[in-house]
Amino acid sequence: MKNTRTVQRAVSVFAVIAFIGFALSSCGGNGSPAAPVYHTVTFDVGGDITVVPAEQVRNGLTVSEPAEPTPPSGQYFDGWCTTDAFTPPRFDFDTPITAPRTLYGRWVAVMYTVTFDTGVGGSDVMPQQVAEGHTVTLPAEPTRAFTAGAGLWSDAVPSLYIFGGWQYDGEAWDFATDTVSGEMTLTVVWTAPAPIAAYDMDAVVAYVNTNPGTLFLLIDEDVETDPHTLTVGEGALRLSIIGLDETREIRLSANGAMFTVNQGVTLTLGENVTLVGRSEGGNGDENNDSALVLITGGTMYMNEGSSVTGNHNTANFGGGVNVDAGGRLVLDGGTISDNTTAGTGGGVNNAATDSIFEMRGGTISGNTSSALGGGVQSNGYLHMSSGTIYGNDAEDGLLNNVASVGYALAITGPANTAARAQFGTFDAVNFPRLSGHKVKLMITEGE
Repeated sequence: MKNTRTVQRAVSVFAVIAFIGFALSSCGGNGSPAAPVYHTVTFDVGGDITVVPAEQVRNGLTVSEPAEPTPPSGQYFDGWCTTDAFTPPRFDFDTPITAPRTLYGRWVAVMYTVTFDTGVGGSDVMPQQVAEGHTVTLPAEPTRAFTAGAGLWSDAVPSLYIFGGWQYDGEAWDFATDTVSGEMTLTVVWTAPAPIAAYDMDAVVAYVNTNPGTLFLLIDEDVETDPHTLTVGEGALRLSIIGLDETREIRLSANGAMFTVNQGVTLTLGENVTLVGRSEGGNGDENNDSALVLITGGTMYMNEGSSVTGNHNTANFGGGVNVDAGGRLVLDGGTISDNTTAGTGGGVNNAATDSIFEMRGGTISGNTSSALGGGVQSNGYLHMSSGTIYGNDAEDGLLNNVASVGYALAITGPANTAARAQFGTFDAVNFPRLSGHKVKLMITEGE
């Protein structure tokens, strides 16, 4: 019994000693409790932004999420990241802190949509996403189709509106300095091209005669005009006349050549243009004393859809067109018809030895002369590569369709040799070049 109590006392003493040892150990060995461990959590918001104070966090506990910092202009706060690369995921504030660390604030630019209004008929311009406070990228110029109206145009007939830049709220937008502050639409500025002069032949001729270059006269109605001379002091004048939408007539209102085409001038009759001369019982109710067009050193082209008609010249040579010294006429698809002359060349009178008539296509028909060449009379160079000359009449019965004075005229196929009448269509393929002669023509089929 005595031994048992001795053992119990020994165990109790050992337990007390062990407890005291543990307590002393917990107090750092000097009798006081161990200090808790804290870690510094730093918040890096970058730049000159208001500082977010660092926090001391006891080991194993979580850091409190600070108030959202004030964003810089044009940006918004997008959370805290664990690296300065701002890669996801965002930091989870339920994560225990076990070591010092830095959290990085992520800023994202405020973006606005900028749209571009090009109006009715304007080409599309893609919208842009632009950060607040930044400039808009200048887009490629849009286009808008333009239909030119009547009047005189220079260089070329315009097919596009003139682009005049962009506006915002009625003010010009400067893509180099103006910045975006919200959703916005930039509006295009279009300017319709304007003709040099409205259609008025007196004004047109006055302008073209003093302003050489390439010019286009568009007409959208039937008009009348007095005779006019196209001339140029220096340089070259190239004037084209075109009818809009449908055939437009230019009617001669007084005796004389509607157009006298001087040296240095090229007149082109384009599509939908008909020059109408004077004739008794027709336009003007009296006959003319001139060819409808007089080419004196210049050049005239007649394209498909153009016509010279209805001129009765009772005074001299050439009913439709008279090509004088140094002049050149190119018929390239147009029509010369129903003209008469008291002299030679009811349709075309190629008057001088150095005048040129080239027929590349088109038709010469229904013209009448008192003498040679109801259709064409040529004293100069006559070149025909295509087209048709038929149904003309020389009242003296000599060479109804084509007459040539002083140069060879080759004719094959049916022909009334005694009356020297001609019928049929000229053949460009079998167009011979006879040595020593300037005029080479062939008629291959007769009536």
